Amino acid sequence: MAGRFAAAAVLALVVSGCGSDSTPADEVPALATRLDRVDAAIAAGDDARARTALRALTEATTRSQEAGDISSDQADRIVAAATELLARLPEEAPAPPTDPETSATTPPASEEAPAPTPHKPKDKDPKHHGHPKGKGHGKAH
Repeated sequence: MAGRFAAAAVLALVVSGCGSDSTPADEVPALATRLDRVDAAIAAGDDARARTALRALTEATTRSQEAGDISSDQADRIVAAATELLARLPEEAPAPPTDPETSATTPPASEEAPAPTPHKPKDKDPKHHGHPKGKGHGKAH
């Protein structure tokens, strides 16, 4: 976790500048907003939200550079720092695979229980005067 905060601090320095007259955040306030979202997600330990915020920051940086709002050098430093921070985050958990054929035809587990079989009366053996066959304690009589 400390590595993430350190990388986020580096990213913050890159976006906000380090003693320069004009920073990317000054020139494009949307970049500062995006950085705030990255910081909040990292502080909350929400890796998925941090990944989303970092990707959005990278895209906004690229658009700002293409529009001439920030220099290529500034954009390159922001993108490099965001990419480094993305690499420090744990990998995204893959979504469980879904098989459309089995999920559509397989009923949920609660519906798989077999239906109870109806109780059939035992046949009475006429030789034993109404006593059912096999009655006893397992010993021959």
